Amino acid sequence: MIVEFFTHLLTPAPKWVKKLGFVAEAIAIDERYKRCRKNWQPHLIASKKAILAEVKELPKGANILVLGAGGLHDVPYRCLCVDGYKLSLVDIIFLNAARKKLRGLSGINLIERDITNYGERFAHWLENTNETCPTPISPPQINELISGKPDLIISLNILSQLPIQFEEKANKIQPELDFTERELALMEQHINWLKSQPCPVLLIGDMERQTIEDGKVKEIELIPLIDSLGKPINTWQWDIAPQGEAHKTRSLRHKVGAWRLNS
Repeated sequence: MIVEFFTHLLTPAPKWVKKLGFVAEAIAIDERYKRCRKNWQPHLIASKKAILAEVKELPKGANILVLGAGGLHDVPYRCLCVDGYKLSLVDIIFLNAARKKLRGLSGINLIERDITNYGERFAHWLENTNETCPTPISPPQINELISGKPDLIISLNILSQLPIQFEEKANKIQPELDFTERELALMEQHINWLKSQPCPVLLIGDMERQTIEDGKVKEIELIPLIDSLGKPINTWQWDIAPQGEAHKTRSLRHKVGAWRLNS
């Protein structure tokens, strides 16, 4: 806990990013990765394979935009750099651990940006809850993220995650508030934004969350709006929280899909 405390303290970020818990969440994900690395490997390998399969037709020097790069655990950044691609990696925060991985590699640009365009407005509402909780607005334009045009955009394991921090804070501050409409808007706007881009898009994301006990699936939570993406080109499982990680007797598994958009 001491290490996590100082990591949070020393990670530079706008006040509202820390207030909404994005830095704490990034640290928590890295710590869970360390504890569950063996269980996560099949998912991480499948994510990297899906990305590498998608870029193989691109010419060297092509620009690849990755949304949700985070701790880089599921990004085959070294392979892509060696093959001569230019990478723009986007997330709301990059910890120093991720930055260290990229030392000595060329052609990589780290961009800290809220791809929902919602966070700062939501943080303002948390301090002014007498006002109406804001509704999501359009995501940033592509030229607000990078200079030039990407040849491929990858949305990497973030679709279902986009509303989580906002929903948790809203439920804590105003339990009576139904955040469902805003949750769906954040996800739908991301999908529509991806579909509106004039280049191929690879979306990797959760299809469902499974709660498992005694080797049997006890509960299944379907991810909203997944049906709007059509049939995935590939699916796999992610044992995100093995028994003992989040619950004494239960484990949590995600079914993950990969979709090719705009092709």
